[in-house]
Amino acid sequence: MSSIECDHNHCGSCCCGSCQGCLTDIVLTEDEVTVLGKFAQIPFLPVASDGNGDSVYLENDLYTNAPCAVVFSVLQQKHLISIDYDIPLSNYDYQLYRDYRYHGSMALTSFGQYVIDKCNL
Repeated sequence: MSSIECDHNHCGSCCCGSCQGCLTDIVLTEDEVTVLGKFAQIPFLPVASDGNGDSVYLENDLYTNAPCAVVFSVLQQKHLISIDYDIPLSNYDYQLYRDYRYHGSMALTSFGQYVIDKCNL
């Protein structure tokens, strides 16, 4: 596990700009660090919805669908990534996702970029 502490520099990235305890540190699991490493290489990734509210990412052979959905959900809850099922990537071939109704994208947030920079991913 990794822990990231806020620099309290009022940048707005690490603690919403208030530095009053809304976020003083963030703990990341090994799987979350691995996925953030992928976002460090490619800040926008394709995603589909399985119809039950879970993210489907078929480009990665490191995870089965279920653990990957959990990791993406947690990263979204931590405000490190955004998941938009209604914003597909331009010029991306969603052929792998043809069995899913909604095709969208995942993106690194500014806070996610801050964490990647802080962790040197």
